[in-house]
Amino acid sequence: MTEAPEQGPGGKFVIRRILAAFGPATISAGVLEGAVDLAGRLGAGLETLFVEDIALLQWTELPFIRQVGLHGLAAMPLSQRELELQFRALAAEAQRRLAAIAAPQQRWSFRIARGQVSGEVIAAAAHADLLVLGSSSRPLARETLLEPSVRRLISAVKAPVLLLRPAHPPRGPVHVVLEAQGEAEKLLEVAIAMAGSYPDNSIITAWKPEAAAECESHDEFGRAASMIRVRRFSGPADTERLIGSVAGGTLVLSAGSSFLELQTWWQHFAGARCALLLVR
Repeated sequence: MTEAPEQGPGGKFVIRRILAAFGPATISAGVLEGAVDLAGRLGAGLETLFVEDIALLQWTELPFIRQVGLHGLAAMPLSQRELELQFRALAAEAQRRLAAIAAPQQRWSFRIARGQVSGEVIAAAAHADLLVLGSSSRPLARETLLEPSVRRLISAVKAPVLLLRPAHPPRGPVHVVLEAQGEAEKLLEVAIAMAGSYPDNSIITAWKPEAAAECESHDEFGRAASMIRVRRFSGPADTERLIGSVAGGTLVLSAGSSFLELQTWWQHFAGARCALLLVR
């Protein structure tokens, strides 16, 4: 069972512990650099987890499994030992990269685990205030869907999940979509915690008047009024315009947002330059 995210004085949400998690298929220098940069600006500790996917290792025991090199079409057998060496090389390169880009005063760690990727990440995220993942997508028919393992993680962890694009580090402005009553307080606190490290203003986007009114009556809204502007959207049908307005910033949504249920949502997000922060 995951723990609730960190609470600061007076119950205010703060980001003190960031977990950046990767599997062999999702390891990315760009996402790692984005996590390091964010942790530095927030003054948060960074734990990096690389999971050796046990499912891939088990597949090497099947007689028909072959590997194909990038520079040749010949399929070669793949042993578990060879795959373990590839895992170690990926992990070693990621750790070297982390040591090279982290500031001398930054608090960071690098850990390797072997197991089922989702299970290992969920267990590690129990003590994190923010989970950082790469937003890898894959084509399926005419749709572009988030990897199933990433979807499972989003639904299983209580910490906010930040999906980063490898070539687009997280930055402001921060846009928040408020869709339902009762979620404004949490979304606003997380957005303010993120935006505090950005020079840009935070933008609150509300497409339901009752959610906007709840947000505007919140104490945090008053304290952060100088960094907030309010915009309104007509609803999930306005997906393309919403993502376009975020541009290279950070979009904050509820993990249960109706936007995420749309087939077109992930298609638009796959071509966007923004980071996506999902809050439960």
